[in-house]
Parts: sequence; C-alpha cells; structure tokens
Amino acid sequence: MTEPSSSTTRNNGIDRVTMIQPLFEAEKIKFSKKESKDNTTTFELGPFPPGLGTTTANTLVPALYKFSKGYAITSVSITPSVSKASGKIEGIEEDVEEILQNVKRIRFRKKKKGAKKREVVKVTFSDNVPFTAGTIEPLLSTLEVTNPNHIIFHPLKKVKIAVEFTIEEGQGYCTAEEVEANNSGSNTHHLAAMFTPIVNIEQEVENTLVGKRTDYEKLYLTIQTDGTTTPEEVVKHVGDQILQHLKGISKSKHSAKTKAFSLGPYQKGFGIILCNALRRTLYRFTKRYAITSVKFIPQVAHEFSTIEGIIEDVPTIISTFQKVKIKRKKKGEEEKMKVSLSNLTTFTAGDINKFTKVFEIVNPDYVICHMGKNIDVEIELTIQEGRGYVASEEHKPEQQELGVFPMDVDFCPITNIKIKKKEKEKGDENFLLTIETDKSITPLSALQNTVAILEGVMKVVTRGPQIEEKTIKKEAGQGALQRQALLNKPIAQFEEIDEAKAESLKSKGVICLADVKSKTPGEIIELKEELRYLDGYLRQRDTSLEELSGPGT
Repeated sequence: MTEPSSSTTRNNGIDRVTMIQPLFEAEKIKFSKKESKDNTTTFELGPFPPGLGTTTANTLVPALYKFSKGYAITSVSITPSVSKASGKIEGIEEDVEEILQNVKRIRFRKKKKGAKKREVVKVTFSDNVPFTAGTIEPLLSTLEVTNPNHIIFHPLKKVKIAVEFTIEEGQGYCTAEEVEANNSGSNTHHLAAMFTPIVNIEQEVENTLVGKRTDYEKLYLTIQTDGTTTPEEVVKHVGDQILQHLKGISKSKHSAKTKAFSLGPYQKGFGIILCNALRRTLYRFTKRYAITSVKFIPQVAHEFSTIEGIIEDVPTIISTFQKVKIKRKKKGEEEKMKVSLSNLTTFTAGDINKFTKVFEIVNPDYVICHMGKNIDVEIELTIQEGRGYVASEEHKPEQQELGVFPMDVDFCPITNIKIKKKEKEKGDENFLLTIETDKSITPLSALQNTVAILEGVMKVVTRGPQIEEKTIKKEAGQGALQRQALLNKPIAQFEEIDEAKAESLKSKGVICLADVKSKTPGEIIELKEELRYLDGYLRQRDTSLEELSGPGT
C-alpha cells in the first residue's frame, strides 16, 4: 500500500482532485497465519488505514464469540426419574446437578458432511464402571465425541439407568429457558448450552509503517477453540455471515432521498454488531471535498494580519472557510480556484459558485466576511478530497509557498447517526439506521460506500489466511521428509500423548504410525478406539491419520 500522491492524479482515466488521506484498497490487505499450536492460532490482518483495524477487531471478536457454530447437549432425560435437579440417584456417587454439569462438558464435532442438526440418543447403562462420554458415540450417526474419556458419573455399585440425550447444533450461548421453549417433555432436564467452540480470543492492534505514514494499523487475533473445529474454520464461517448480511444491505433498493434505512431481520445480537461497524466506518471513512488552504492576493504577510477594506481579520476569515460545505457536481481537474471580492459588500459561500464549474457550494447563504468598501482582493482556494479530521500540519507541503495558509479540516460529512432497534419478528431483530449529512453527500451514497469498505475487508477474511510463495516452496521440499519422520517416530514420544493409549497401541503391535499401514482390516477394527484417539490428536495439529498413513485408516 503506497502513500497517496500530493499532486492531482488520474484514476482509471478520470481526472480527480488530490485525496488528502489514503484510499482504502482491499487488495492491499493481507491475511496470514503467524503461529499455530494445538487449538490456538494467531492471525495477522492488515495493513489498514487508520481506524479500520480497530473497527474490524470490534466487529469480528464479538461475532466470533456469539455466532460460531457448534454442537451441545441441550436436554437430558434420566430413568429412574428424579423430581428435582438437586436429587440423588441410588447407587450413583454424583447427584443429578453434578451429572448435568458433567454432561454440559461433552464436546462434539461433525464426523462427515451433511451432519444432522439434531440427534437424540438413548443409552441404557448397566455396570459398575464409570459412565464416560465415549459411551454415547456408537449411537451417533453423523457426530463424534472429541473427549470420549470425560466421566459423567461414577456408579457405587452395579446400577441400571437409562439416559436420553438431545444434541443440537447452535450458535453462541443459549440459556436453559430458551432451550425449554423449543423442547418439552416430562422428566426432562433442560441445559444451558454453550454451542460456541471459542475458548478465548486475544486481540491487539498495532501501528505500522506504510510509505511515510506511521498510523496504519495491523490487527493480531489469537483464537483458541475447544478442538471441535479449527480457528481457521470459525473465522471463515463468521466472516462469511457478516459478508452475506453486508451484501443484503448493498442489494436493498432505496431512494436517493432516503435517510432512514430499515436493516434486518438479524439473529439476536448480530444486528447491533453490524450497525456499530457501519456507524464507526461512516464517521471515519465517508469522504467529501473541503477547502484545505487559502492564499490572499495581494499577499498577506502572516495569518494574524488584517486586510484593508475587510472588516474581519485573517484568522476569522480562515475559520469561516472551514465551515463551507462543498460537493463535486461533475468531473474535472480543478484543484485551485481564484475568487474575486470586487464589488461585494458581503462575501458568502454561494459567491464561490461563480468561479467554478466542477464544484457546488451546498450552504450558499453562509457568510464568510464583510467589506467596508470596494476592494480589489482575490482569494486562492485549494480544494481536496479527504476523510475524517486532518490537522493543518498533516497536509502542509514540505516546501510551503509563502502567503498560503493551510487549515485544520473536518472532512466528515456525517452530522448524526441514530440506531434504533425495531420490533422483533419470530425472535429476530430489525434496526432503523438513520444517517444525517451536511448535504455534500446523500445518506444513501454514504451507506453504500461504507458497506463496500466493510465488504472488502470481509472478503479478505473469508478467503482465509494466505501462504507466502516462499513458504509454499519450502514446505513442498520438506513436506515428504517431515511426513516420513513423523511416521517413523515412536508414538510414545509424541508431545502430550495419552500414555495409556500409546501403551495400548504398542501392545497391539503399533509402535509408530507406519505400523498402521501393515494392519489387516480386522486388526484395524480391533484398534478402532485407539486409532480414533490418535486421529483426533493429529487433527488438533493440522494433519490426520488418513493423510499420514493413507486412506482406509
């Protein structure tokens, strides 16, 4: 991303006035994976123009927590029945409340594409060994348990108990009351369900150097999941949801005179995240034209001077120019214009219209200064396009022409934004976004420009982390060697491996992964539990048993 030029440039064959602030260029934003270990990945996203990195973080992080998909047990029915959640079941060490808390910690992931959104399984248990999460797995058709060794309860003696589990796909967190509203049944315990696979997110926005500017931003996101999905998958899924909602706004038909926009319906919580992102970006990135410097002819020695024949002093005149609102009415290459004050008793903003064919003053009645007598004075105005607030020092040329006075400029044409939540429709939320401008741009145009910026960012996110070409070449050369080394490494030496599982594999003739290839289909079936654990262990480290040992394992 290069620093914008300080002279008039040509964009796609169309002359344009110099932009004082850097343009947003989505194609310059890079999304990469900096570090990955177990279920935690650190992503780098940027560089962003000032403010956009923070807005992106404030949009993605709450959306990741609330709208990442996962599976959880939403209700449990236990036979023999217990009237209260605080009751005890004869022969079970834990009370029902403890059992339900243990049930909530069971984690599931899709075993194959097209997994059901809801599965109900009934387990009849008659034994005196601990009842684990793995007991459920053989009854599941499209899901698998990622923590099969998790203990749900301990029998004190041989007991007979039947437990029915309802497993559902959902997003974020759902209270027991919300679950109960969607399910009913006697002797059923409804659970508060934590669907999100997100365990923790850390965000950091750092300034970075682009060209000569030091205020660009880089966003670092460190995302930890519970192992049921990868950080890459949740970022892509949530980024795609945001992108689809933004496309819905851009495709909506509105009149050019509209200033109140009806948005939605959105899932509970999603609309306010989206509206806040729109509000931040509208204020920071909506562009307009403004007067950025003035020069008096004949030349004025310094900005604290007075001009004979003009009642106001130079500082007052400069401050009034800051409040002149300008819009561009046609294409052209006009950047500087000279305005004559001859034969005027009152100089208003509308008088500038006589000296330009490219721009139009939208507050023509605004008074700039008063003349006490007829004078022969000209004022040279510099007009530039920009966004946000820019101090005079930030756009002052290195070689400042004598007699030219740069001004502090507030380019933002947005005067007010209101967000109002409307009525709910079937649990979803609608919002009314009201945008007021200074008339130099229409609210519709401002909204369309803002949506385009956020769409550009989310398209980068949904494409996923980029891998640098040198990294690809390096991995291509080393991949085969690394794979072979891993196949021949003793499983017992794997970092954080379950020692009992490694010992069980060793007793069945599997000392390293390469030994799996030599096993017959019958022997593979006997190793099913150990191989499932091994595959889960490898998937948490961005590979799989099938990838290393070949299909059929």
